[in-house]
Amino acid sequence: MIAINNTDPKSVVHVQNGVTFVARRSSVIAPSFRATVLVGAGAFHDEVSGTAHFLEHLICARRFQEYNIADYYTKLGGSFRAGTGDSHTFFSFQVSGKNWRDALKSLAVALRQPVVGVEEIARECKTILNERINGEFSPAVRNGRELRRAAFGVNAPDQVIGLPDGIRRINVDTINDFIRRHYVNENIVVVMEGRGSPAAAIAEAVRHFIFPVGPRSPQRPALEFSPSTLRIPADGEGTEIFLLFPSFRRPASMQTWLAEGFAKRMLYGLAFAMAREEKQLIYGLRNLDEHEQTWGFSGLRFTTMPENRRETIETIMNCAGILASNPNEEQFEFLRGNALNQERWNVWLNPGRDLDRVAEHVFFEGTIPSRLEARKVLKSMTVADIAAHVRDYYCHPLSVVYRGQVEGDCPDHEEIRGRIMRRARRLAAGAAPRCAP
Repeated sequence: MIAINNTDPKSVVHVQNGVTFVARRSSVIAPSFRATVLVGAGAFHDEVSGTAHFLEHLICARRFQEYNIADYYTKLGGSFRAGTGDSHTFFSFQVSGKNWRDALKSLAVALRQPVVGVEEIARECKTILNERINGEFSPAVRNGRELRRAAFGVNAPDQVIGLPDGIRRINVDTINDFIRRHYVNENIVVVMEGRGSPAAAIAEAVRHFIFPVGPRSPQRPALEFSPSTLRIPADGEGTEIFLLFPSFRRPASMQTWLAEGFAKRMLYGLAFAMAREEKQLIYGLRNLDEHEQTWGFSGLRFTTMPENRRETIETIMNCAGILASNPNEEQFEFLRGNALNQERWNVWLNPGRDLDRVAEHVFFEGTIPSRLEARKVLKSMTVADIAAHVRDYYCHPLSVVYRGQVEGDCPDHEEIRGRIMRRARRLAAGAAPRCAP
């Protein structure tokens, strides 16, 4: 077990029998609870593909008074959510104040129960295979798979749902073995938030969240960003382009998290002003951002006409070059003002609003961030910190995906990126600008 550095004066941390409990007093009317298990789709080293996601389905199908768990929480006047990521699985609920004890007990029971019914397995196998098949027609699923392949090559992680052959091989023994090895005390963090006493919430949770002793589950090895170019022909007149930049990995300082938030917003703003409004080169501009424990990327997505591909990429990379050398201080101060005045702009300014992020910090960084700490870091940051962040993460070789009209020569984005970023580094170092980049 790692020591936890609690920097949030409103949070109380307690470790009992190896399970970590975090309770935070806040102004929310309905108490919120989230149990996070440190095992997800990345636990593939000796697992059948998709086991973590399969088990999440089975837990959500548990019966309480003839209701499944989601309907049971509705009966209690609340709501329930669950999800599987690359590094963890979460189960969360929010209920009216008088029913939170019953809801908390039912969640603990659902997580501890073994799977005994072959019928349960068969039912969920059919459901998940249909989910996988339907996902093949989903643009969001398709995009995610293609972007991960562009960023990480043959080592790209697949969907958390798993592969069809692996899903079909899951049985009662597979699931129960997975529970025995991964649903153990060192893998559990329970985070609670509400108006009531944090001590009372922890005392109640300790009564029910009792798990077998076991070590933390190993995580997926860190994936190295693998710059590449993908061309995907598709119907339509334009070319949709995805520019992917390598991103930081955890553990990361709060300043790094905040700087990334500024950088991607400032890059988007510059790209919109220069490539969309000034030059009318693109439409459908969006940010890209996918972070997991051991891999991640950020970037931009936009559509342009085939004859404008080179000018568009040159314009976008010029925007990154400006951020790397001389970002606009007025834009930075505007965004910082938004961050300080709007709590939801960044979860690190109010971590209790995102209970899963609190659990991630406990697991991967051994800290519990506070809003006060985030505001202190935010106020100390300067526009030079954003420029340094861009040089650290946005100036390296990138991956590009072209979808749509991809015939003909695509621009040499590495030549463009290298030329512009070399100039940006010279300017950042104080060199006089040359006539041409």
